[in-house]
Amino acid sequence: MKYSVKEQSDIQSIVVRASGIINTTLAEDMVMEAGRAIKISGFTRCLFDLIETEVDPNQSMTEMFLFIDVFNKAGISKSTKIAALYTTGGEYRLQLDEGAKFAEFKFKHFTDQEEALDWLCQ
Repeated sequence: MKYSVKEQSDIQSIVVRASGIINTTLAEDMVMEAGRAIKISGFTRCLFDLIETEVDPNQSMTEMFLFIDVFNKAGISKSTKIAALYTTGGEYRLQLDEGAKFAEFKFKHFTDQEEALDWLCQ
């Protein structure tokens, strides 16, 4: 998996773009870097553009549910709005949504970039 983490000033967000096979082990570094960028920028919004990723078929559902702990470890505040944009691996990614809801993060997944950006900027 490859990824980039960048500030997008016009929407005052951190934008993370990834491609390739993704699992919780590979995604941890990506989230940690996003957390550092959020702290440095002072932004309270983050978009994870995962359209070009596929969930590793060996990924367990439990690991997806528990992955939200990485957001805590990365120092991402629960007041930060986090949008995840993806079109594949829905059943796995829904586990992440459930974990985020349980941990009270402002996390929502989208399949349309415009909808994700509208929600982030509300």
